[in-house]
Amino acid sequence: PGPLQYRFWRYSASTGWVIVQDYANVSTLAWTPSLAGQYDIAVWVRTAGSLNAYDAILDIGFFTITAPVTVSSLTPSPAPPRSVGTRITWTATASGNPTPLQYRFWRYNAASGWTMVQDYSTINTFGWTPSLSGQYDIAVWVKAAGSANPLDATLATGFFNITP
Repeated sequence: PGPLQYRFWRYSASTGWVIVQDYANVSTLAWTPSLAGQYDIAVWVRTAGSLNAYDAILDIGFFTITAPVTVSSLTPSPAPPRSVGTRITWTATASGNPTPLQYRFWRYNAASGWTMVQDYSTINTFGWTPSLSGQYDIAVWVKAAGSANPLDATLATGFFNITP
């Protein structure tokens, strides 16, 4: 009988179990994870004024927080502008979880718009030997292993020229 009090605990491999919200009449916990990893949340409940450490416990069990996928660079070698017939290789640098990350490459030109030039795979490079001069753009889509999203992150080079 009477009002209830709640104490929330959080577990991580780096800290073990720590109290993240001590006994109070508040029955909810708001938490924004700052690091990827495996966690657990537990709540202890007791009647207000009880001398017991707890009257009931609920533990939700382990769950995983993944790092968001980010693409930090899309680097050409050699760097444009280049002339027709010069092979250029773009390398995407990305991070996130769960791995392995998957990469899909796109090429843009004014005549055909965006065209997928390399479908999703774990290969983070795309090589291309232009056969026509013009203005182009290269983009990479990246997604985490098992992601149902069409992409989790993207980055484009911006327009560059291929000369005759």
